[in-house]
Amino acid sequence: MQYDWSRSSSIPSLAAILAQREEIFTKQRAFNDRALRRGLRALAARRHRLTRPPHPSAELQRKSQDLIAAKLATYARSGNFSTFGYKVSAYCSFSRAVNIPPWPVTPPVVALFVHQNSYYATSSRGVLVTAFNMVHKVCRELWETVPGFRELLEWPGAQGAVVEWKRGSRASPDSRRGRPVLH
Repeated sequence: MQYDWSRSSSIPSLAAILAQREEIFTKQRAFNDRALRRGLRALAARRHRLTRPPHPSAELQRKSQDLIAAKLATYARSGNFSTFGYKVSAYCSFSRAVNIPPWPVTPPVVALFVHQNSYYATSSRGVLVTAFNMVHKVCRELWETVPGFRELLEWPGAQGAVVEWKRGSRASPDSRRGRPVLH
């Protein structure tokens, strides 16, 4: 699928994220197997040894996928399984289309995803953000020590961009307080 990156955003923080799209994608691509191994080798060379064995990204991607599937299965009885599953599946399709690994879920990548998928009804935007919060919480511990994760997690303006996009829906108490999207 081709995305129209020339389409502007009326949300200033989202427009700034769009302008940094290639840098964000490059940093997300660093979570692929080769780049992650290079980064861990460089880190090991600087420290002379790692305190943890290096985790190739393919293994982290698989573990993330397994954790997410297990968490989604817990929603099967409530009826939210298909709702959350659909949102996660759409995000994975987006990730494949732009050639980035889907995990870890980070605010700037979510901001780019929601911009390209702005067709979501305003009533389902909160559900989408809730699904990404769930995915992030389930996988965060796996990715915390990986080089580059913290930088993408704290990308300037990304949290605000997603919160502003979400505000297109009815204002929830969390969105009115400006609560971080991925925490």
